[in-house]
Amino acid sequence: MTTGPDEITGEEGAPSPHDRLFRAVFSRPREAEALVRSLMPRALAEALEPSSVRVLSSAFVDASLRASQGDLVLSARVGGRAVRIVVVLEHQSRVERRMALRVLRYGGEAWVEHAPSSGPLPMLLPIVVYAGPRPWTAPLDVGELIDGFDAGGADLFDGLRPRFRYLLDDLTTLTEAGLRARGLGELGALALWALSAVRRGGLRAAVPTLAGLLHDVRRTADGPEALSLLFRYLWSVLPVDERPLVDEVVRDIPDEERDAAMKTIADDMMERFRERLVAEAEARGRAEGEASGEARGEARGEGRGRAAVVEKQLRLRFGVLPASAAARLRAMSSADLDMVAERLLFADTLEVALGG
Repeated sequence: MTTGPDEITGEEGAPSPHDRLFRAVFSRPREAEALVRSLMPRALAEALEPSSVRVLSSAFVDASLRASQGDLVLSARVGGRAVRIVVVLEHQSRVERRMALRVLRYGGEAWVEHAPSSGPLPMLLPIVVYAGPRPWTAPLDVGELIDGFDAGGADLFDGLRPRFRYLLDDLTTLTEAGLRARGLGELGALALWALSAVRRGGLRAAVPTLAGLLHDVRRTADGPEALSLLFRYLWSVLPVDERPLVDEVVRDIPDEERDAAMKTIADDMMERFRERLVAEAEARGRAEGEASGEARGEARGEGRGRAAVVEKQLRLRFGVLPASAAARLRAMSSADLDMVAERLLFADTLEVALGG
């Protein structure tokens, strides 16, 4: 997965909301296995003995080369023979021309990691799942990136052209019929449809299907978490004027389930706020404490940091804030700011979020 400025926090190197949703869903062995099966060449998928497939490992690692890349290691029987398949699973939100070269590097590292001895290498299956605003245009084979293979020079290098190809899942071409025909898990299907619709800018047209997929996943053990994941993702990526679409997606969900999901999100957000505020307060407190006393410096730093974070969340929810609202926030105590942060998730107006 690529990393860059976080679309919500603006923090360099933080995963985007799209990456976070993909990781949260497809780091689960069952969902990852179903995704991989749906993308395998038909002959290979049909040759796999279904009852023999085992997930040996599934993890997203934080190595320097592969900042958020995931390997899925499967064991299975193919045509009566036991094999290991190392799947290099990559999620992309933008087209990268040299993707084949990057996947080749990932593949080499995966081989070293999963076959450290001098024995034969396991089968490697590199997969790129792309959810972006426009169709994928980058070469699928590393050989297509190499100079000297145009019409005038191909014969001179005959037989020397390296080949390393990845499988592409381009979600810009995904249809509802195609999605349902893939045999994905309920949560995996929900995640791919949400990613596809949001990145193509077509969430309004996708609402009926998204609501149906959410209904399907509610009947599984992943139901409560799925609702929280979907809420968190859509609230993170949709502009303010499109957020009423979320209500349409969850219209048929019982109020108690929606409230539980929103409470989970509120708790998570508050925990993230507190962690960030503590770090900011400690830094500011140390600097101000040198001149005016450490205790007073930390208190002022924490108060300003907490107010700034809550103000940012209010802007994301309601748009530009009047100066009076910003001044009101800066005058609040830490306890009052916590209450505003909780109310803003449910409030219909800025005034209600601020406490009337």
